[in-house]
Amino acid sequence: MILLPVIERELRMAARSRWTYRHRFLAASAVIGVTLLVFWNLQRTGIAPEALGTQIFEAVSLTALIVALLAGLFATADAISHERREGTLGLLYLTDLRSSHVLAGKLVALSIPSVFALATILPILGIPFLLGGVSPAELLRTCLVLSVALAFSLSAGLFASCLAQDDRVTRFLTFGLIAFPAA
Repeated sequence: MILLPVIERELRMAARSRWTYRHRFLAASAVIGVTLLVFWNLQRTGIAPEALGTQIFEAVSLTALIVALLAGLFATADAISHERREGTLGLLYLTDLRSSHVLAGKLVALSIPSVFALATILPILGIPFLLGGVSPAELLRTCLVLSVALAFSLSAGLFASCLAQDDRVTRFLTFGLIAFPAA
Protein backbone atom coordinates (compact mmCIF):
# COMPACT_ATOMS: atom_id res chain seq x y z
CA MET A 1 0.00 0.00 0.00
CA ILE A 2 1.36 3.41 -0.96
CA LEU A 3 -0.15 5.18 2.03
CA LEU A 4 2.28 3.60 4.47
CA PRO A 5 5.43 5.48 3.29
CA VAL A 6 3.67 8.81 3.84
CA ILE A 7 2.60 7.80 7.34
CA GLU A 8 6.10 6.48 8.05
CA ARG A 9 7.70 9.75 6.90
CA GLU A 10 5.35 11.83 9.04
CA LEU A 11 5.79 9.58 12.08
CA ARG A 12 9.57 9.84 11.80
CA MET A 13 9.26 13.62 11.75
CA ALA A 14 6.93 13.53 14.77
CA ALA A 15 9.25 11.19 16.67
CA ARG A 16 12.02 13.79 16.48
CA SER A 17 9.81 16.48 17.93
CA ARG A 18 9.96 17.27 21.63
CA TRP A 19 6.28 18.15 21.64
CA THR A 20 5.27 14.54 21.01
CA TYR A 21 6.18 13.71 24.59
CA ARG A 22 5.32 17.06 26.09
CA HIS A 23 1.70 16.87 24.88
CA ARG A 24 1.04 13.85 27.05
CA PHE A 25 2.70 15.40 30.07
CA LEU A 26 0.91 18.74 29.68
CA ALA A 27 -2.49 17.15 29.15
CA ALA A 28 -2.15 14.85 32.15
CA SER A 29 -0.81 17.67 34.33
CA ALA A 30 -3.66 19.99 33.41
CA VAL A 31 -6.34 17.40 34.08
CA ILE A 32 -4.75 16.22 37.32
CA GLY A 33 -4.48 19.86 38.42
CA VAL A 34 -8.15 20.46 37.68
CA THR A 35 -9.08 17.27 39.50
CA LEU A 36 -7.09 18.21 42.60
CA LEU A 37 -8.40 21.78 42.56
CA VAL A 38 -12.03 20.67 42.37
CA PHE A 39 -11.43 17.94 44.95
CA TRP A 40 -9.81 20.42 47.34
CA ASN A 41 -12.56 23.04 46.90
CA LEU A 42 -15.38 20.55 47.31
CA GLN A 43 -13.74 18.66 50.17
CA ARG A 44 -13.77 21.82 52.28
CA THR A 45 -17.54 22.09 51.89
CA GLY A 46 -18.05 18.57 53.28
CA ILE A 47 -20.35 17.17 50.57
CA ALA A 48 -21.08 13.50 49.99
CA PRO A 49 -18.55 11.42 48.00
CA GLU A 50 -21.12 10.77 45.25
CA ALA A 51 -21.61 14.49 44.68
CA LEU A 52 -17.87 14.97 44.87
CA GLY A 53 -17.37 12.36 42.15
CA THR A 54 -19.98 14.00 39.95
CA GLN A 55 -18.45 17.46 40.32
CA ILE A 56 -14.95 16.20 39.59
CA PHE A 57 -16.22 14.25 36.58
CA GLU A 58 -17.93 17.32 35.14
CA ALA A 59 -14.85 19.52 35.62
CA VAL A 60 -12.43 16.97 34.15
CA SER A 61 -14.80 16.24 31.25
CA LEU A 62 -15.08 19.91 30.40
CA THR A 63 -11.31 20.36 30.57
CA ALA A 64 -10.75 17.30 28.38
CA LEU A 65 -13.33 18.56 25.87
CA ILE A 66 -11.54 21.90 25.61
CA VAL A 67 -8.21 20.10 25.12
CA ALA A 68 -9.72 17.84 22.44
CA LEU A 69 -11.31 20.75 20.58
CA LEU A 70 -8.11 22.82 20.63
CA ALA A 71 -5.98 19.92 19.39
CA GLY A 72 -6.83 20.62 15.75
CA LEU A 73 -5.88 24.24 16.16
CA PHE A 74 -2.37 23.32 17.23
CA ALA A 75 -1.75 19.95 15.55
CA THR A 76 -3.19 19.98 12.04
CA ALA A 77 -4.05 23.60 11.24
CA ASP A 78 -0.77 24.15 9.41
CA ALA A 79 -0.14 20.69 7.95
CA ILE A 80 -0.79 21.09 4.22
CA SER A 81 -0.16 24.83 4.11
CA HIS A 82 3.31 24.29 5.60
CA GLU A 83 4.13 21.79 2.83
CA ARG A 84 2.83 24.27 0.29
CA ARG A 85 4.94 27.14 1.70
CA GLU A 86 8.08 24.99 1.84
CA GLY A 87 7.54 23.76 -1.72
CA THR A 88 7.50 20.07 -0.78
CA LEU A 89 3.85 19.44 -1.61
CA GLY A 90 4.64 19.36 -5.31
CA LEU A 91 7.43 16.88 -4.65
CA LEU A 92 4.98 14.55 -2.96
CA TYR A 93 2.77 14.63 -6.04
CA LEU A 94 5.71 13.75 -8.33
CA THR A 95 5.51 10.27 -6.86
CA ASP A 96 2.51 8.06 -7.45
CA LEU A 97 0.74 9.45 -4.39
CA ARG A 98 -2.79 10.73 -4.61
CA SER A 99 -4.14 13.60 -2.59
CA SER A 100 -6.08 11.20 -0.37
CA HIS A 101 -2.81 9.46 0.54
CA VAL A 102 -1.18 12.74 1.52
CA LEU A 103 -4.20 13.83 3.56
CA ALA A 104 -4.55 10.50 5.33
CA GLY A 105 -0.83 10.35 6.05
CA LYS A 106 -0.79 13.86 7.48
CA LEU A 107 -3.92 13.22 9.55
CA VAL A 108 -2.65 9.96 11.01
CA ALA A 109 0.84 11.22 11.77
CA LEU A 110 -0.14 14.59 13.19
CA SER A 111 -2.94 13.16 15.30
CA ILE A 112 -0.68 10.77 17.21
CA PRO A 113 0.40 13.27 19.94
CA SER A 114 -3.20 14.42 20.41
CA VAL A 115 -4.49 10.85 20.62
CA PHE A 116 -1.80 10.06 23.20
CA ALA A 117 -2.77 13.15 25.17
CA LEU A 118 -6.41 12.07 25.16
CA ALA A 119 -5.35 8.55 26.14
CA THR A 120 -3.66 9.97 29.24
CA ILE A 121 -6.78 11.94 30.16
CA LEU A 122 -9.30 9.10 29.86
CA PRO A 123 -8.02 7.01 32.81
CA ILE A 124 -8.18 10.11 35.00
CA LEU A 125 -11.91 10.19 34.23
CA GLY A 126 -12.11 6.86 36.03
CA ILE A 127 -11.26 8.47 39.37
CA PRO A 128 -14.71 10.07 39.78
CA PHE A 129 -16.23 6.76 38.70
CA LEU A 130 -14.47 5.10 41.63
CA LEU A 131 -15.70 7.83 44.00
CA GLY A 132 -19.26 7.18 42.92
CA GLY A 133 -21.97 9.29 41.37
CA VAL A 134 -20.93 8.44 37.80
CA SER A 135 -22.37 5.45 35.98
CA PRO A 136 -20.33 3.25 33.62
CA ALA A 137 -22.59 4.28 30.73
CA GLU A 138 -21.95 7.97 31.42
CA LEU A 139 -18.20 7.33 31.54
CA LEU A 140 -18.36 5.46 28.22
CA ARG A 141 -20.47 8.18 26.56
CA THR A 142 -18.05 10.87 27.72
CA CYS A 143 -15.08 8.92 26.35
CA LEU A 144 -16.85 8.57 23.00
CA VAL A 145 -17.76 12.26 22.88
CA LEU A 146 -14.15 13.21 23.63
CA SER A 147 -12.90 10.90 20.88
CA VAL A 148 -15.34 12.31 18.34
CA ALA A 149 -14.49 15.88 19.37
CA LEU A 150 -10.80 15.14 18.85
CA ALA A 151 -11.41 13.61 15.42
CA PHE A 152 -13.61 16.56 14.44
CA SER A 153 -11.04 19.10 15.59
CA LEU A 154 -8.17 17.40 13.77
CA SER A 155 -10.23 17.08 10.59
CA ALA A 156 -11.28 20.73 10.74
CA GLY A 157 -7.64 21.76 11.10
CA LEU A 158 -6.61 19.68 8.10
CA PHE A 159 -9.50 21.08 6.05
CA ALA A 160 -8.55 24.67 6.90
CA SER A 161 -4.95 23.88 6.06
CA CYS A 162 -6.01 22.83 2.57
CA LEU A 163 -7.91 26.08 2.00
CA ALA A 164 -5.23 28.66 2.80
CA GLN A 165 -1.47 29.03 2.67
CA ASP A 166 -0.75 31.48 5.49
CA ASP A 167 -0.48 29.86 8.92
CA ARG A 168 -2.39 32.63 10.71
CA VAL A 169 -5.26 32.34 8.26
CA THR A 170 -5.40 28.57 8.66
CA ARG A 171 -5.47 28.85 12.45
CA PHE A 172 -8.24 31.44 12.28
CA LEU A 173 -10.25 29.24 9.89
CA THR A 174 -9.70 26.22 12.12
CA PHE A 175 -10.85 28.15 15.17
CA GLY A 176 -13.98 29.27 13.29
CA LEU A 177 -14.71 25.74 12.05
CA ILE A 178 -14.37 24.35 15.57
CA ALA A 179 -16.04 27.18 17.51
CA PHE A 180 -19.19 27.42 15.40
CA PRO A 181 -20.48 23.85 15.96
CA ALA A 182 -19.05 23.67 19.50
CA ALA A 183 -20.97 26.77 20.57
